[in-house]
Amino acid sequence: MNGPEWDKQRERAILAAFQTGRPVFADSDGQLRYTDGASEPVAGDVGLPREDLPHAATVGHKSSPSWWTRLCRWLGGGP
Repeated sequence: MNGPEWDKQRERAILAAFQTGRPVFADSDGQLRYTDGASEPVAGDVGLPREDLPHAATVGHKSSPSWWTRLCRWLGGGP
């Protein structure tokens, strides 16, 4: 494995650990394995980047003031 391949494998191991919540080890053969339990191999689709979530759009909705702001206004000392 050369440098760029190893960097890609390392990034996949880090992403797999975050996605699964389990510690992952990338050996020099390119095989990803979980380090807890029986060292079973990581599934092929784990550790690959997923699509970005679409941004939620608001439709003309104004947020109401927080309870703290309403309390201050009620007491006469707020904005």
